[in-house]
Amino acid sequence: MKKFVSWGLLDGQRAEGGKLLIAHLADWKHSLVASGCSQMHIGAVYPRVEKIIKACRFQTVSDIDTVKVERYLVRLRDKGEVRTFKAMDAETGKPKTRTVKISKTTYNYFVRAVRQFCKWLVETGRIDKSPLQALKKVATTKGDQVRNARPLGIDEIRRLIRKTRNAVDYRGISGAERALLYTVACETGLRANELRLLTVDDFDFDGWKLTVRPEASKNDREAVLPMKPATAEMVREHVRHKLPNSLVFTVPAQPHLMIKKDLENANIEYRTDEGTAYFHSLRHIYATALSSAASNVKTAQSLMRHSDPRLTLNVYTHGVPELERAAIEALPDLNVPDEQVMTGTDNGPIDAVASDRESHSAIYSAIFMAEHCRTMQSIAKTSEKQNPPDELKTPILGENRTSPAGLEPTISGFGGQRSIQLGYGDNALY
Repeated sequence: MKKFVSWGLLDGQRAEGGKLLIAHLADWKHSLVASGCSQMHIGAVYPRVEKIIKACRFQTVSDIDTVKVERYLVRLRDKGEVRTFKAMDAETGKPKTRTVKISKTTYNYFVRAVRQFCKWLVETGRIDKSPLQALKKVATTKGDQVRNARPLGIDEIRRLIRKTRNAVDYRGISGAERALLYTVACETGLRANELRLLTVDDFDFDGWKLTVRPEASKNDREAVLPMKPATAEMVREHVRHKLPNSLVFTVPAQPHLMIKKDLENANIEYRTDEGTAYFHSLRHIYATALSSAASNVKTAQSLMRHSDPRLTLNVYTHGVPELERAAIEALPDLNVPDEQVMTGTDNGPIDAVASDRESHSAIYSAIFMAEHCRTMQSIAKTSEKQNPPDELKTPILGENRTSPAGLEPTISGFGGQRSIQLGYGDNALY
């Protein structure tokens, strides 16, 4: 066939049209690898297209039909398909079977994958136009997601970790190891497979950080993430007798079953109207904690390793009652005496509010302090421009002036800099 094409006796597109779809599918997979797509992406789209081709009994490109694909996907969504599992039925002695339906979201994943394959056929000159141009996605809402992860509240995650620490083993994994696994997951946002592939060498215990290797990361990119010092020390103790290339945690193939068991042990609901507390919910807790720590959107997006900040905010960030209450309590007190505005030095309430906010955002309180300092510096520069140094009566960052009574003292560790005075008579900045 190739010789006929090279001799000009047969059109190349007609030759490709007679090629089996399975062969085209194999070429597409090689193309995905060559273009740098992650193994996780390839492992998701390739099986979906292969499943459609086999279920619809398409042999060549000319067999692909929009109506047949649509009917098959609608059947999967509305009626489902029978799946066979490895677990054996105690009564019949045969493998367990169950009818499984796909959600509207999964329906759209199938549509996107098969259309991507047809687009590649056009781009490589194998066909003139996509035979699935009329295949459309279905409208979805948040309630259509079958696996809608719900974030655990702060009190719930603390109880989960506390109860799990002394719980019995789960498939050879001790309660102490599972409690540490949940802690690291909540404080780093690592996915189950990323935690599964962590080795001792991936941790910098003195620098309080860990490295996610490209082969372990979802996007095939290396990432270095900070850790809380106390958690880093707990991991150091956990791996004290392990070799540098040893895996740190034992993560089962279905971690949601493990956390479900531990949630039941801690008397925490696994499934509610908000969704289900899967293992991946721990990553949602991390994103929500970052947002409550007063970090900017870019910082949260970077630590979550998302390509789009909308994914961080709209999907992974949730309202948690404890954090919402802390945010309300952190609002400034508007009912203060006219003659004096509390600065936090002589009056306790500001320190109390700050302490309460810090206790509810302990995961990354350092981020809040850094953002606070940058904000203060920005306001200080603006004040200098509006008021020349000779006319400026309010101390600002970096100035060595004698502080009037009631002002904040010099901040240790910032080179003698002062934070902006919150209020001082008629010259108050706020």
